Amino acid sequence: MRKRITIAFLSLFLIPYSLLFAQREASDVRSGNREYKKQNFTEAEVDYRRAINTNKDSYEAHYNLGDALFKQDKYADAQAEFSKAAQMLDKKKDKERMAKAMHNIGNCAFAQQQYDQAVAAFQESLRANPKDNDTRYNLVKAMEMLQQQQQQ
Repeated sequence: MRKRITIAFLSLFLIPYSLLFAQREASDVRSGNREYKKQNFTEAEVDYRRAINTNKDSYEAHYNLGDALFKQDKYADAQAEFSKAAQMLDKKKDKERMAKAMHNIGNCAFAQQQYDQAVAAFQESLRANPKDNDTRYNLVKAMEMLQQQQQQ
């Protein structure tokens, strides 16, 4: 009996507490999105990092942070955030999100002249979304650059 009361008592306090964290994370992501739209990428980065501090498993916060970092030419950091976002996804259920994350990982690798990694990421993106012509174009460019890099 005492155990049931303790569990009920704890659940009354823990559930609202977890909802508060979820609301805080969503608020920080929305704030980051507003800053991103204004092209205030540094401010957006701060908001997305705050959301991640609230919930380290937030796909949206990691993905959007990757976008903000990419816009600031912080390609290695952006690539790491897109990778974290991709790791949170179920490849079979979240094909569209996986394709976007892998596409952006490819863009980060391409920007760092890591063409072999870019090719692999674009191929993975196309496995998730074979109809994406932008990714197909990027894959061809990355393969061309990789071939030039290997010839030098």
